[in-house]
Amino acid sequence: MKKMLIPLILIIITGCSTPKTLRVAYSGHNFYLPPNPEMVISEYGINNLLIIKYGSNTNKNYIGITKESDLHTGNCDYKTFFNDVLNAIDNNLCDDKAVKLFRDIYLNGSVWRTSKYLYYYFTTSDNQSFVFFTNNDSELIKLDSDFLTVEDWQSMLLQVD
Repeated sequence: MKKMLIPLILIIITGCSTPKTLRVAYSGHNFYLPPNPEMVISEYGINNLLIIKYGSNTNKNYIGITKESDLHTGNCDYKTFFNDVLNAIDNNLCDDKAVKLFRDIYLNGSVWRTSKYLYYYFTTSDNQSFVFFTNNDSELIKLDSDFLTVEDWQSMLLQVD
């Protein structure tokens, strides 16, 4: 099967931010990100990738937003899967291999609730941070960064509701 390469669209941000936050709309959600990014990179496709870069170093100082269409949950819905991942007891409702694989990659998990969403926060051994949540269409949205803390994520996402 032939794969079609989708070109990246590079947008330089000028005059689109406020001193406190930058509002970014993605898949029906408004995210309030740090202001003054260097650039925004968008790739339209299955996962609708959006990368907001804060600095000129390649692969550094970024926030990524994407629809996570290929997360293996062991035949469980997302809420059950993440609850199994966060549960310290290995009495999982989902496939043990899927839960173990996720735990091997993502560390230090936590969850917080707002009036509309459950946000699942994880870090990795290389200090990246990830937030997963499902939108109203039951799509899994993944946010990731190499510089944001859990407090930064909570501050930005609690404004989403």
